[in-house]
Amino acid sequence: MGQAISSLLGLNLKFVVKPHYTTCHSVVNEGLDRLERDMHLKVYFGENTLDGEKPPLYVSSGWRPNCSDIPQWANDRLARFFKAILNKFKHQKVKSNLHPFQRQQLANLRQNQSIIIANTDKGLGPCAIELTRYIRDAPIHLEDKETYTVLLESEAMAEIKKVRREIKDWLREFGGEDGDLDPDDERYIQRHLDKNEDSFGYFYLLYKIHKLKDPEQTDLYPIDVW
Repeated sequence: MGQAISSLLGLNLKFVVKPHYTTCHSVVNEGLDRLERDMHLKVYFGENTLDGEKPPLYVSSGWRPNCSDIPQWANDRLARFFKAILNKFKHQKVKSNLHPFQRQQLANLRQNQSIIIANTDKGLGPCAIELTRYIRDAPIHLEDKETYTVLLESEAMAEIKKVRREIKDWLREFGGEDGDLDPDDERYIQRHLDKNEDSFGYFYLLYKIHKLKDPEQTDLYPIDVW
């Protein structure tokens, strides 16, 4: 793909592209709102807080005390802290950490639907794979009959419905006021069961970079899925 693409992909997966602008106040306020709620809960409950005793399967209620129940000194301190924090954030243009040609190549990759960016073995960073080749490489793992079983879409959907039905039956049997299941655990399972929109798992190919006889040439082949 050329040296320009190589210089971009060679930055590895931990490289973070700077945004065009710094964080604006509306984004910061989302975090400050969560901090305010946490602070109000600590002040409201005092030493009776249950921090450190939450069950592993826990669903946050989202409840927060009324501002009238919070001492004025707590709100005053929060207000001063928020003001100082917001003064640190100025919405302005950011100097890019990519060269102009790298930004152009990144935009091209984002728009190119025929290219897949995959991960490589041993932390060597991302690589660009043609979509057609990626599709050909996937069956190398999927055809392993000891690990995978090919299902029709109708069969897969039927299995999903069966699993959901079994979970609901289990909750009815062991949940409720007379059941052995902890109410927090039951609420957690039921919440995730209701919110789940995609029950299918996904896998991504991991490629190994293989050097050819020519030191300037390399080849890729899939070795794992994740």
